[in-house]
Amino acid sequence: MSIRGQLDRTAAQTYLAGVGDQLAAAVAAGEPETAERIVDRVDADGHQAAAVHLGRALDATSLYIPKTNLAPIDTVIAGAVRTTTDRLVAVSQWVDNAPANAVRDPEALTWVRCAKVGEESGEVVDALNRATGANPRKGATGSYAEVSKELLDVAFTAFAAYEHLNGHSGMALPAFFSHVEAVHARAGLTDAEDTE
Repeated sequence: MSIRGQLDRTAAQTYLAGVGDQLAAAVAAGEPETAERIVDRVDADGHQAAAVHLGRALDATSLYIPKTNLAPIDTVIAGAVRTTTDRLVAVSQWVDNAPANAVRDPEALTWVRCAKVGEESGEVVDALNRATGANPRKGATGSYAEVSKELLDVAFTAFAAYEHLNGHSGMALPAFFSHVEAVHARAGLTDAEDTE
């Protein structure tokens, strides 16, 4: 890639990272119209592929779930809709406030929260060993469904640790959507490549 091409790509990544932050803020504030305007601006600025991906990310947030279809995803608690982000933050705060953690030094608690991600990763490996029969004495005693569940536990634990590190701001999922877009752009993928 030429120096100019590298500079153009870096400028595009910087632009999209800034847009991702703006979009995350609009989602966190519960402002779907603002979020849609941001996506439209990205499209108008000539980043059509990014606009499509940002639109997909928005579709995955509770802002864009029709109110008539909330029951399977969100429940109404005390008259207010609790979103997935609210639940993630609540679980993270619950972990922080558990009796054993509430008395920990803040730095020690941060170590505990981040180390837990590694512990969950070990459970993925254990589940994969069981699913593939890696222990010849035991044979295949697990399933790929168990491996998939353990992978989700890793993701949830990582998102909760992110919330802990960022003051339970509710930004883990929007930041993740932005990160996916940045990795996608860094990989040099386009929408045409996504559908092949």
